[in-house]
Amino acid sequence: MASPFDASLATLLASISEAQDILGFIRDSFRVQTALQKAIDWQGEQTYEKRLATEFIKRELPPLQVIRNGLYVIMVAAFEQFLRETIIVIVNIRVSTAKRFGDLGDSFIKRHMDYSGRLLSMVHRPPAHLGLNYYDICQRLGTCQQESIDFKVNEVAFSNVKGITELNNFLEHVSDLGVKIQWDDLGRTERLQGLFHTKRTCDASKELASAFVKITEKRNRIAHSGNTVSDVDDGIFLQDAKIIQLTAEVITEHFSSKRSGEPKSTSHKRAPEKGSLR
Repeated sequence: MASPFDASLATLLASISEAQDILGFIRDSFRVQTALQKAIDWQGEQTYEKRLATEFIKRELPPLQVIRNGLYVIMVAAFEQFLRETIIVIVNIRVSTAKRFGDLGDSFIKRHMDYSGRLLSMVHRPPAHLGLNYYDICQRLGTCQQESIDFKVNEVAFSNVKGITELNNFLEHVSDLGVKIQWDDLGRTERLQGLFHTKRTCDASKELASAFVKITEKRNRIAHSGNTVSDVDDGIFLQDAKIIQLTAEVITEHFSSKRSGEPKSTSHKRAPEKGSLR
């Protein structure tokens, strides 16, 4: 049975695949441009296909670095969105277990008020990536009375985590929501250990933490310094794509297994069963 966390993972994996396909297509275009000069018989009748090939050969292809940088930023942004959506799923599952608002517990309720208040304080300069409706935030807060059974929380408020792609803040944030996850929960998986060529959980955890700091730094450097920044080559792009993909898969498996009460998988995805997050 599908886990509620699977949809966000599927969107991220599709984004990573599209970025890799686009990069491959552009590289093929460079090769095709050269090959056309040898492959076409330029003598005889000038057909539409020959004219089209001539225009393509003469066209100056865009710098590969510019395209690669843009795709890198998009890929990391997709991972950021995956993390935010994962938080929202966790919050919604937590809310679904409560018959009345007060059942959510004092810690959760205070965090909800705090996070909602932070968003309201940003009304003059709202974060564009969250797509906020401030009237909706206020309306939902009005339903959050201790004895209310028809309440709605601002789940998006929980997802507004700074520095989320460095991952450490994400892990701490969801743990504070009552769903424990640590670096070692990721580092003990065989796939991530294999990616970093280690068999020790602590080593894989350290490598993973360092990798996401560097990924975030590269994304920020491109976003704030321009398209010509050359920190990302093909090898780095593909390696970081693999790190993001495997990490997202392991995070999804971890929360899905907690929801079903099953032990976490270390080598492949397991089909989660119905249950509640512990």
